[in-house]
Amino acid sequence: MQNPLNYLLDRLYYTSHIRLLIEGVLLASLFPTLRFLTWWAAGSTFAPTPTDHAFFALFVAPWFETLIIFVPIVEALRGFKVKSWVNVLVTSVAFGLIHPSFILGFYLGIAFSLIYVLARRFSFLHAVMYSTIVHFVYNLFIFGLQTLVS
Repeated sequence: MQNPLNYLLDRLYYTSHIRLLIEGVLLASLFPTLRFLTWWAAGSTFAPTPTDHAFFALFVAPWFETLIIFVPIVEALRGFKVKSWVNVLVTSVAFGLIHPSFILGFYLGIAFSLIYVLARRFSFLHAVMYSTIVHFVYNLFIFGLQTLVS
């Protein structure tokens, strides 16, 4: 039986650019959407998000985290010829460690690093741009949910 990360990598390896971006956004949004729906069903709400936090979350964080976390780790592990699924796992742990919720950060790290590793087959620029775009769309989605319920 194949491990789940290797299965996702194999399944998405031959997809088109657009499908890779769309499936990356869907994968990244699945867990937080379920978490939001359970909070909403229980009657809880998110705290309002200040504008400066929104700017940071939407524009600074996706670029910063891609360039500080994904690029050095993924590229170093690629240089050592580490298997792709191990690369995704290690990068996801590092991504989870810099977030307040390790579980959510780890989950999102899987989604974003999958996109990075898969887009890397096209070029370095594709990998950086695609993982940043998916991260931006995810943050925009979460910010939209927070704005909707506050």
